[in-house]
Amino acid sequence: MASPEEADDNIIDAPPMKPPRRVWCHPADEDRQRWVLSFDDAEMGCAEYDNEADARKAFAEAELHWNCHLFVSVPREPVKTAPESNLDKDDVANLMTNVRTLTRRVAALEDRVDELEDDD
Repeated sequence: MASPEEADDNIIDAPPMKPPRRVWCHPADEDRQRWVLSFDDAEMGCAEYDNEADARKAFAEAELHWNCHLFVSVPREPVKTAPESNLDKDDVANLMTNVRTLTRRVAALEDRVDELEDDD
């Protein structure tokens, strides 16, 4: 049997292996979102679900009798969200007033077009 020093001499310098690219933050082989129902009572174990509806239904039933938690795998990449708005409450109210005014004007113009078409 070779000594550790001799064994090190036989190691080939190879590039490090890259982990497989997965969509979700979980180690499962399949790239699909997963839901896990976990219980504070260790004897209850965990349950895995492939879809949100079934997971939420099971959680709703389980929480009536046990302390439990519903976990979901999240995307590895951050979810893009809309930028925060600098509008305050008054700005939004003014915008909504303008939208309502423009909506009424458009409706009046559509009515006028209909009248003109009927006159032809």
